[in-house]
Amino acid sequence: MVGKQTRRHALRAGGLLGVTALTGLAGCLAERSSETDEPTADSADPTVTETASESNDSVTDLDDGKTETETNTDPDDDADELVDATGQDTVEIAVGPDSKHVFAPDSVAIDPGTTVQFVWESEADHNINPREQPDDAGWGGHVDLEGRGHEYEHTFDVDGVYEYQCDPHIAIGMVGTIVVGDVDWNPSTDEPDEADETDTRGDPIDWTDRDEAQITVGPDSRNVFEPEAVTISPKTTLRWVWKSDTHNVNPTSQPEDADWTGHSDIADEGNEYEHHFAVPGEYDYQCDPHIGLGMIGTVIVEND
Repeated sequence: MVGKQTRRHALRAGGLLGVTALTGLAGCLAERSSETDEPTADSADPTVTETASESNDSVTDLDDGKTETETNTDPDDDADELVDATGQDTVEIAVGPDSKHVFAPDSVAIDPGTTVQFVWESEADHNINPREQPDDAGWGGHVDLEGRGHEYEHTFDVDGVYEYQCDPHIAIGMVGTIVVGDVDWNPSTDEPDEADETDTRGDPIDWTDRDEAQITVGPDSRNVFEPEAVTISPKTTLRWVWKSDTHNVNPTSQPEDADWTGHSDIADEGNEYEHHFAVPGEYDYQCDPHIGLGMIGTVIVEND
C-alpha cells in the first residue's frame, strides 16, 4: 500500500526568479504530430480519472467505471493529495485543464505496468520533462511543446518515484509526481538550485572584429547557449549550431525597427540557423522548452 502523504511544492509559492517571458510562449512553436511511447490497444480498460472529492484523506481513490475527467476550478484544492489509482490498467492525466498551468491529478500512485495517458487540454504549449526517476527506468517524457488535442502515453514498469515538469511553466509550479509500486514517497519541498534562478550571461564576448561567428545551442547536453552574450558589428553574421535536441531560438526583445524572427521551430542536433543583424541595438532571445531552466541569450549589435 502507498502511505498517505501530503504534498505542497515550493515552486507554487515562489518559482524561479527573473523569468518573465513565460506567458508569451504560445503560438511560436513547431507543429508536431501526436506520438506515443507505447501502442494503444483498443481493448484497454477505460481510463479512470474522476477524483472522489468527498474524501478528506490525503490518498484519494478513483471510482471505477468512469471515463470523464473532473478537475477543480482551484488547482490548489487537490494539489496536496496523492491520488490512489492502483489496480487500474490505464490512468489519464490532464495537461493544462481549464487553461490552468497544472497537471490533474498532479500526484498519482499506480501499479507497475500501468499505462499513463497524458492529454493536452489547453491552447497554451506544455511539455512533460522528467526531473527525477529510478536509475534503471529510462523514461524520456515528451519534451516537445504541444497544445490542445495532443496525447502521449507511457507504461511505467519500474518501481519508484517519477517527478516531472512543464518547462515553460516550471516557475509557476507546473510539476507532477507518479509513484509506481510499493515505495515510500516523501514530497519534496526543495527549492530550485540557485544556478537555475541566476542570469549567468555575464559580460558579453567581443566579436566586433568578426565577419562570421558561431553560437552553440545545447553543448554537452546542457541547456545553455554558448556563449550566452556577445557583442558584434552590423557586418557580422551569427550562426547557431544545435549540439543537442529540442531547442529553439525565440526572440523576446529587439530594437523597434528590427525584424528578427529567430528560429522558433524546435530543432534537434545538427540543425543550423544564421542571421545578419543590420540594426544596431540589443537583442534578447530564449529557448522556449528550457526557459524555466534559464536558457537565454543576448546579442548586442554596435555601430561601426
